[in-house]
Amino acid sequence: MASCIARSIEYCLMRPRAIKEVRDYLRRKTLATRRRSAKTGKIIERPGIKLEIAERVLDRLIEKKYLDDEKFARFWFEQRFMKKGASIRRLKLELAQKGIDNTTIESLVKENIRSDDEELRKVIAKKRYRYSDQQKLMQYLARQGFSYDDIKKALENPND
Repeated sequence: MASCIARSIEYCLMRPRAIKEVRDYLRRKTLATRRRSAKTGKIIERPGIKLEIAERVLDRLIEKKYLDDEKFARFWFEQRFMKKGASIRRLKLELAQKGIDNTTIESLVKENIRSDDEELRKVIAKKRYRYSDQQKLMQYLARQGFSYDDIKKALENPND
């Protein structure tokens, strides 16, 4: 169990993690693995950890505050929204997929100082020269989660 805790802590320290991410990581560790030895060529079977141990490890990580969904959500929101330029709609979807509850997501959106329009203009300024065809730029922006009407408005009036 000690090595499982140590590996889980290492996994959590790479970057902030959601509880769901670590639960999935530990669930994968419960599965038995088979691999072939590079030296001898024999098949080595490793049994997975027990499910009860995985749950105890998860509880201990939460207790020791290695896992905090709100801290993770703030980190994710800052990285994806402030640095990459993803839309709020896309961020809500990503956080929901990571297992973050809606109240935490909504509180982050309310605290947010930037608007989708500002982000859209920032992304357009950054990517405009990469896409020679305006239609391709619009498709890219739509994949980033911006609404078609906002994209069209921002491209028609670049100085607003």
